[in-house]
Amino acid sequence: MIASAAAREDPAVLATVLSVARQANPDSLDEIDALAADLAAGPAGPEPEPALEVAAAAAPAAASLDEAVWKGSIELGGAIAQGRTETVGGYGVIDVSRLAPGWSQRLTWRGDYQETDGRASTQRLSLAYEPRARLSPQRYAFGLAQYEHDRFLGVERRYTVGAGLGVQLARSEELKIAVDLGPALRLTETREFGEERAAAGRASLNIRWLPTERVTLSQEAAVYADEQQTSAKSITALETLLFGPLKGRLSYNMQYERDARVARSDLDTTTRASILYTF
Repeated sequence: MIASAAAREDPAVLATVLSVARQANPDSLDEIDALAADLAAGPAGPEPEPALEVAAAAAPAAASLDEAVWKGSIELGGAIAQGRTETVGGYGVIDVSRLAPGWSQRLTWRGDYQETDGRASTQRLSLAYEPRARLSPQRYAFGLAQYEHDRFLGVERRYTVGAGLGVQLARSEELKIAVDLGPALRLTETREFGEERAAAGRASLNIRWLPTERVTLSQEAAVYADEQQTSAKSITALETLLFGPLKGRLSYNMQYERDARVARSDLDTTTRASILYTF
């Protein structure tokens, strides 16, 4: 009777039959419960073939290769100097990348502030978003959206959008070298000339070298040039692994601005020691 009710594949009917059977046969409750459990489990299926087992085991690994990977770093540094002048400053960088097969995205925030004798002497901020699509193992296309503010170089705000092509000259685990080039549109607001728009050319160089497992040398540089203005940035850094996710970082930062209309050029250089947290 119980088997016939199960064959109808109606849970309500099966539950009713089991209830009646338990009431009619109180001495056989264990056997009835065991039969009910077997019916609920259903018939055992055929054993999987070895090839299917291998494919099932490999599926998670293959899926992980298709998933995007997040990585990044947080850099913090500061300085306090007392004597004939008092200086207090802080520096921070948040660098986050999302890496996926065939493309990547990078978001970078940099902030630098310093006071000397109670007055601001450095006030710099930048935010950049850089997507990149791989065209071949060595070539890629990139985009750029960037905001900058540097009060003491005279740049109240500057927006840049650009795109172009790049090539990886080296792409081993120990050494990576990438060069890219493309056009850019810039909207700049300065205290002297107000708001200006210009088409510019952009070129950049990125080098990352790991001479040992604990030491990393890097170079990031970018140059923008239009008819009137030229600007360049360069960061040369040495990183050494301290413990866990923490690294020590020593960097040399250069910011260059030239305006042909006033025959003036400004060069700002800074050497920093900071702590880097990687994830």
